[in-house]
Amino acid sequence: MVSASSRRKNSTSGSAVAADIARLLQSNAGLEPVTPELTAAAEHLRGLGLISHRVVDYVCCAWSEDADFPSSNRTCTGRLHVKPNLDENANDYRCPECRRVVYPFRHRKRQFQELRARVLTDGVSAYVQKALAEIGDPAIAASGVPYVWRVDGGLAGVHICLADFCDDQRVLSVQWAQQNPTCYVAVNPRAVERFIPLNWVSRVMVADLVAGTISLADKVREIGADTAHRDLPPLATPAYSKGAHRPEVVSPEERASTGVFVIELGEKTARINTLEVLDTRATTGHAILCELAKAFLQDLLANRAPQHFLCQTPSDLADALQQAANKKDAMDADQVRRTINRLQDAFQQRLCKAGFVAEHDSIIQASPDTAKEGYRLNPFKVALRPLLPPKPAK
Repeated sequence: MVSASSRRKNSTSGSAVAADIARLLQSNAGLEPVTPELTAAAEHLRGLGLISHRVVDYVCCAWSEDADFPSSNRTCTGRLHVKPNLDENANDYRCPECRRVVYPFRHRKRQFQELRARVLTDGVSAYVQKALAEIGDPAIAASGVPYVWRVDGGLAGVHICLADFCDDQRVLSVQWAQQNPTCYVAVNPRAVERFIPLNWVSRVMVADLVAGTISLADKVREIGADTAHRDLPPLATPAYSKGAHRPEVVSPEERASTGVFVIELGEKTARINTLEVLDTRATTGHAILCELAKAFLQDLLANRAPQHFLCQTPSDLADALQQAANKKDAMDADQVRRTINRLQDAFQQRLCKAGFVAEHDSIIQASPDTAKEGYRLNPFKVALRPLLPPKPAK
C-alpha cells in the first residue's frame, strides 16, 4: 500500500495539485490523508474519464491508542477495511497479516480513511486520442497492436505508444525507437524509472498532460521534426521495461530462463532452491501458493504451452480459498492482491540475499495480458516438488 508523501512547506499550490494527480494515477494505491485537495484532484481525473475512486474506512490491527492493543500482536501492520456487509459478531474481521480476529466496534477502534483510485484503461486511451486530435492530422491505430497510433509528420511519421498497456515488444524495443520516431506516453508516475536513460527516447507522463505542463501535440510535432542521429547503447535493451530496467541481450519472445527455481511445498511451509521462504505462521501466503500450484500442475498435465498457463484473478483465488477446507484462510480480493505483492517482494529479497539472480516475478508472475488482472506461478522459471527432508549432518 502506498501512503501519501509529506509535502515540502515551500511547495506551491500548483505543484501540490500536480503531485496529487501523479499519486492518483498509481492504480490501486491507497492514498492518505484524504484531504479536500486530494478529493478535488480525484474528481477532476474522474471527470476526464481517467480513474474511478472511492474512500474507504479501515482500522489497524495494532494501534497503540486502541483498547485491544495490549492483547494484539503489537508489531502487526495489518489493516482491515470496515464494510457494511461484515459482522464482527460473526468474526468476519480477521487481520490479513497475523489472522487475529478483530472487533472494530466492540473495542471502539480508531477508524482511518484512505482514497483508492483505479486507472481506467479505456479512459486513458480515449484521453490520449483526444489530445492527439489537436495535431490536425488523424491518429491512425496501429493494425494488430493495441494502444499504439501513428500520425503523419517528418519523413516516416510519428508513433505514439501508451507504454503501460502496450505488450508488443517490438514497439517497446530500443531498436524500434531508433528506427521509428516514437513518443511513449506513461500513466504510472513510477514508470519514468523504467525507461532506458537515453536522451533521444521521448517520454511523456499523463500527469503532465493533465496538469497542462506538456502538450502532446507539440511533443509529437517536435519528434517529427527531429532529424538528429540516434545512437544505440552497446547492449540491446528495451526502451521501456515493465520491471526494473537493465541492459539485456535480445532473445526470442517467451524464451525460458536457464535458471530454474525449485519450489518445495510442505503441509505448512515452503522452500525455494532449498531456502526457507514461508514458515508455519504464514498461513495465508501458504494457502495462496498452494492454489497457484494446483493450477500450475493442471496446466502441466494438460500439456499446455507455457504462455497459455492459467492466470487466476484475485477474485478467483479468494473464491477458491473460501471453498477450501480451512475456512480461516478465507480473504477478499484486495487481501489476496496485497498478500501476493508481499510474497513477490519477500521471495525476491530472500533469493537475492542468498546469491540467486531473482526478479519480482520470477516465482509468482503477473498476467502478461494487461486487459485482465491475474497471477500464476512463472511457467518459464518454476519447477515443483514435495518438501524434502533435510540432509543429515555429517
